[in-house]
This record gives sequence, C-alpha cells and structure tokens, in this order.
Amino acid sequence: MAIPRQQKETEEGVEDRRSGRPSSLLSTPLPLQTDSPLSWWGVLLAFFAFLPLSLQAQKNVAEGVALPLPEAASLSDSLFSAPDTAYIGLTRVGACDTLLLPITNHSLFPLLIDTLQLFANHSSLRLITPFLDTLTLQPGETRNLLIEFCPTDSVCVDGSLTLAGNFLSTNQWIYHQVGIRACGGRPEIVVDPPQINFRPTRINSCLVDSFVVQNVGNYPLQISQLVTSGGSFRILRPSLFPLTLLPDEKESIVVEFCPDREGNIADSLAIWSNADGGAIYRPLAGEGVIVRLLLPDTLDFGTVVVSSCRDTLMVVQNNSPLPITLTEVSLTRGLQTTPFTLLENYPQGWQKVLKPQDTLQIHLRFCPSDTGKITSDNPVVVAESEERWETVLQGVGRLPIIGFSTSTLNFPPLPIGRCRDTILTIYNFDTTSVSLITADLIKLAGAGSFEFPDPIPLPLLVKGMDSIQLRIRFCATEEGETASRITLQFEPKSEEEIEIRGSGLVPVIWLDTTHANAGANAMLTLRVWPGGLINQQDFFLKLRLNPDALFTRKVVAAGSERYSQSNDGVVEINGSHPSDLPDDGTIFQITFLGLSTGKPVNHVAIEEFDIADSILRWDTLHGVVTLSGCEVGSLPGVGKRASIRSIQPNPASSNVTLTYLSPEGRVSTLSLYDYLGGKISTITLPVGSGEPEEYLLDLQEFPRGIYMIELVEREERHLYPLLIE
Repeated sequence: MAIPRQQKETEEGVEDRRSGRPSSLLSTPLPLQTDSPLSWWGVLLAFFAFLPLSLQAQKNVAEGVALPLPEAASLSDSLFSAPDTAYIGLTRVGACDTLLLPITNHSLFPLLIDTLQLFANHSSLRLITPFLDTLTLQPGETRNLLIEFCPTDSVCVDGSLTLAGNFLSTNQWIYHQVGIRACGGRPEIVVDPPQINFRPTRINSCLVDSFVVQNVGNYPLQISQLVTSGGSFRILRPSLFPLTLLPDEKESIVVEFCPDREGNIADSLAIWSNADGGAIYRPLAGEGVIVRLLLPDTLDFGTVVVSSCRDTLMVVQNNSPLPITLTEVSLTRGLQTTPFTLLENYPQGWQKVLKPQDTLQIHLRFCPSDTGKITSDNPVVVAESEERWETVLQGVGRLPIIGFSTSTLNFPPLPIGRCRDTILTIYNFDTTSVSLITADLIKLAGAGSFEFPDPIPLPLLVKGMDSIQLRIRFCATEEGETASRITLQFEPKSEEEIEIRGSGLVPVIWLDTTHANAGANAMLTLRVWPGGLINQQDFFLKLRLNPDALFTRKVVAAGSERYSQSNDGVVEINGSHPSDLPDDGTIFQITFLGLSTGKPVNHVAIEEFDIADSILRWDTLHGVVTLSGCEVGSLPGVGKRASIRSIQPNPASSNVTLTYLSPEGRVSTLSLYDYLGGKISTITLPVGSGEPEEYLLDLQEFPRGIYMIELVEREERHLYPLLIE
C-alpha cells in the first residue's frame, strides 16, 4: 500500500568549495511504492535517464569542451531528502577535493538504506563514507556522504551515487540517484620572451622591458612571488603580486634596468607559481655605460705674439658605445674680456649626434693682448642633456722677437770733418708682421752727430721672417767719443734700444824704422793711422837720405805715384791714394839698397809732406834705416877709382866673369863677403892696365844667397852685390 505524502519543494544548503556560498539543492517528490511493479520501472527509467549525461560529459572532456555546471536538484518529501546532482568543481591534478552529500530522514520512522553505490568512469572519483551493508537514519537525522576526487590528469569525470532503502515501520521503499561531475586541471605557465637583453644604458638612467606570463593550462595559475637579486634590476608594479591567472589569461611583468656600475650586468627573474616544477627562471642582461666624451682637460695654444692670433682645433670624440646628442658648445665669458673665442656659432637649439667613435672639431682662436701666461676664467663647455664636459684654455702672450744686426753700433774713428754711413738691419723672427711706429735718436755724450740720412716712412711694416734696413750716419766734428741711443717702438707694443758710438780724431803720419844687411834691400813704409780714414787725395813727399848708404830701388804705393831721386840723396814722390787705404794705413813703400855699413844708422828725413785738405799730426818726422855688414866703409877717393863694371854668369859652368877696372900700375884686391858681412876669401888681382879686365870667379862651392864683392885699391873701395841663384 502506498503511503501518501505531501508534495512540496524544499531548499537544502550545500556549501560550495570554491565560493563558500550555499547552492540550492532542489528536491523533487519521488513517489515509490514497494508493492507496485511500476515503482521499480521508475527506478530503472531514472538510472537510464542519467546515463546519457555521464557519456556526454566524457565526450566533452575528450574533445576539450568545457562542461556546464549541472543544476542542483533534490529529492524531497515529508519523509526523505537528498540532492539530485552535485559538482565537485575543478581540482588540481595531484591534489584531492571532497564533496559532502547530505541525506535527511524526515519521517517518524527509521530509514534503512541497504544500497549505497558510486558509479564513475574513472577511479579518481570514489566514496569515502564507510558503508558496510546498511546505513540507518533515525527520524530527523541527517547524514553527510563524503565523496573524494583525486584527479591524475586534466580530464572530467562523471559518476552517480545510487541510494535505495525502506522505512522500517511502514516498509515503504525509496530509490534516489545523485549525478556527480568532477574535473581535474593543472596550471601551465608560459613566459615570453625567453630572456630580456637590455640595450646599453647609461648609469643612473633606466630602461623598461617586460615579460608576458600566460596560463595555458586549465587550472588557475597562482603567481606567488617574483624575485631578482636586486641591484640593477627591479620589478615594477609589485603590488600586482601575488596574482591569479585563470586559463588563457595573461599578464605583463615589467622589469626596470637601472645600471649601478659600468660593464656587463647579469641577473635572473625567478617566477614562483603553483605550476609544475616550481619556480622558473628567466635571464636578465644589460650593460651599464658611462658616457665618455674624449676632450682635453686643458688646451694650450702655446706662445703667441701680442696683438696677433693663433687658431687651433679641439677634437671631441665619443668614446662610449652609445650615441651622444650634444646640445651645447659654449665659451662663457666673465666680466673681463677674454682673448679666447669660438670661431663657429652654436645657437640655441643646436644639436649634434655623435655616434660611437665619431668626432666633432671645435675651432678656437687665441689673441693675447698682454704678455705672460693667460688662463681662461671660463672654460669651453660641451654639454648634452645630462652631462657637461669642460676644457680650460690657456696660452702665453709675448712680445715679438725683434733682432738687430748688432747690439751696439760702433763707428770706426773718423778724421774730423769726415762722415760715414752704416746699415742697421732689423729682423722680424716671428711669422706675424710687426710695424715700426717710431725711431728716435737720443744723444748721450760727445760733439759728433748721428742722423738718419734717409726719410723713414712710419709706420714701417716688417713682414714675418723678414727684415728692413735703416741707414745711420755719423759725422766727426771734434776729437773724442760721441754716444747716442736709438729708440725703436713697434706695434705690437714693443720697444728696443740700440747704443751707437763714434769718435773723431786727427790722423797721424810717420815713417817706420827698418833694418837691413849690407848688400840687401831695405824698405821704408809711409803710414797713416788709422788707415782707411783719409779721403782719396793727392799727396806730395820729399825725403832726404844718405846717398852713400842707401839707393832707391823701387816705390810701391797704394795708388799711382811718380818719383825721382837726385845725386845728393833727395827723393821726391808725387802720387795719390784711394779712398780706402789698407787697415795698416800704408800709403806707399819705398825700397833702398843698402850699400855699406860706414854709417850703420841712416836717417831718412821727411823734409816735406802734404795731403790736400787733410789735417794730419806729425809724430815722427823721419825714418831710420839700420844697416849691418862689413866694417869697412865706402870713402870718397881721388882720381879714377877702381870699380866693378859687371858680373856675367857662365851658362856652361858655375863660374862668373867679373869685369873690373883697376888704375894702371896699381895692384887691387878682390874680397868676397857673405850676406852678414863675413869675409870669405881675398885674392890679389894682376897689376892694373887702366883698361877693363876680366877675372873668372869659381862659385861652385858657395850656396845660393846674396854675397858682397869688394874691390880695394889703396884707399878706394867699391862694393857690388852678387846673387847666386
């Protein structure tokens, strides 16, 4: 007999594992009659109605189709309630989830459940609640059945839990089937790119790049921690983590590279998640760069002449692996004017990109206005957006190097009334031109005068490495020294001084003293001191000499001359001398033949001397010729004297033929003396016949030289020089 029961709908709360919210379990009245065959057919129909659901779920899992959550339903009447379907949810592969299925006895009689079976298409779904043979629910009792799901792969599992029993007092049967679905899943992490290589980055600058993390699995990916070693790499937006990514979701991990040192820097990003394998590591690499611009700390222009300029190049080179964008080249000027300038214009907004190893040439000019070392108050500045480089400029200003042909200009002594010109050469030893702007003569002492005989066109340009000449004239007006100073001023500002000196004098004229041997030549020289100072003029000279000792042979003058000699020993010379006499002042030389030593000291008196228009001083009025030789003298004789007429050499031998004249009836002797007056031999000639006679002299034994032959007859003596060649 069927037990009537009230049909109603009830809601039973079942806690969801994921959300914690109760899900509605709808119970549908299931009238069962234990004594009716139709009731069993209803159980079978319910079982086969659930079977297609399980098969379709497996197919969906195999094809990768996400399964929809089945709607919760419940079997409920006034006697019994249990859910119709249950979903365990997505469970991590390798982990386990459980599901509590509540069943409640609402009747007043104990409920004996003798059938409790779980059917599933995979062993990962199983019933945990112990069940021996029967399970009894007392009136009003609720019993939770524990279902466990431990997936081993990312698949969905479908199953059903079958309940069957009866109420003990009424013997009313119940049958209920709960459809169960569970899916296994695992997170899978993909990080792209495999690594990040930052391009070279300046120290204290930063670059940003990112990894993209994606969950390609079917289970939520939980990124719990991101770790780097710190230093140059750091994670931006750290507040995003820990982070959960659902399947197919992706997120960016932003990494910032701020190098703290120069050179290659390596690190790795550790991504900790619940994916298999634990943390994964992605390499990080970058290069820290110090921007280096090669330029000199100091640029030296060297030494430059004041008021001139020198240009030079300053080369700037990018010596770093990064391009540098220069935005400024400037030479900041201070309050004072600076001799340094930039030759190019670098306006505001100027830019120049220097690739690695590229260079920039900066043209600079140095124009010193003063002497000494000059250093710029403000350096040359080369700048970019973040860096500034400076170069100090320096140079030395100097006066031009002016040289002169002499440091002191000395005129030779001049006779009074005489003028003389000389040349002062001014050299410019610099490559830049200078200008002579003033030339002054300042007298220091003396009565003479200095002047520039030629007009000087001031300013007078002296080109670089060139010279100019100034003519200077000195005129002697009295005896004594005259001194002056030449002051020369140049532009660029430079002043030089040259001392000049000259003297006036009265020339001195004299005959010197000489010495000769008997039979040899004696030479007297007429000199003027200082030589070379008397203008070209005619002169007249009258000399008186001893005719017995000296005989004029030759006159050698500096100019043209005419001379004559009288028998009484007077020599008259008329001649002229050139304007430039030799340095020793020689006007002329006169040669005498020394005939005897009867008067060893022979004076040559200057009886008269005149040079037109010249003031002369006479220190010595005569010359002296000292003769040495034989002791005999040549004295005046009476009547016809013995004499040597000639000496003829014999070409065939070393003999000579002496032709002599000896008075008739007289006996003469012939003596031979050497050039010092020593007697060599004496022979007696035959008695004279009064006619010229010849005598053969054998000179074979005598060496070359000057000899004196003496013919003596009583008191008469005659000397004749003999040259043996």
